Amino acid sequence: MRRGVLILNVYSSPRRRDERFYGLIGKAVKMATDSGIPLIVAGDFNAPHSTWGYVRDSPKGTSICKAIQDFNLMLLTDCGFPTRLGNSVTRPSTPDLSLVAYGGKSSWRNMGEDLGSDHFIIETTLHAQCKTIKIQRIIDWDLFRSSRRDKGPPKDYEDWTETLFSDVAASTKEIELEDDFFPTIDSHLAHLLKLKRLSKNGG
Repeated sequence: MRRGVLILNVYSSPRRRDERFYGLIGKAVKMATDSGIPLIVAGDFNAPHSTWGYVRDSPKGTSICKAIQDFNLMLLTDCGFPTRLGNSVTRPSTPDLSLVAYGGKSSWRNMGEDLGSDHFIIETTLHAQCKTIKIQRIIDWDLFRSSRRDKGPPKDYEDWTETLFSDVAASTKEIELEDDFFPTIDSHLAHLLKLKRLSKNGG
């Protein structure tokens, strides 16, 4: 998937109520954008906010919400599946958040495994944007017509048919196209695509 992924992993103690994440997340977004790679911001923020299921909005949570909005991030966390177990004093909650900056499909899953902790293991997935390459046969009709003009009158029907198929074959090229490319292409553009691929391959 591209050249890599930038992962910002965060832990903020519940006691550190003065911490803010807007600047930190902004720097991570800039680094990922400048490098042309996806960004995952994940961790135990302990930043209550109604967006992820709390009854009140803390300053820490508000700073994260502002970062999500300003930097066009996607919050993957589903507060319907709390990431922290409740106890006799506190109810189940969602202190663990997963944010992504990624143009493709992404997913989040609470695996339901705690390994003895009071937090569940969270799986965050960025699905690779794979494109299928197909071979497109293109006939250079300018070359075909030029070849036909150079031919003399056919001796008979078989000669005409044979030279016709031969000229079509000589004027046909095969180029690689991505599956979302348009199905037909003119000869000039086909030539430009071929030159571009040759230059990228050092040929």
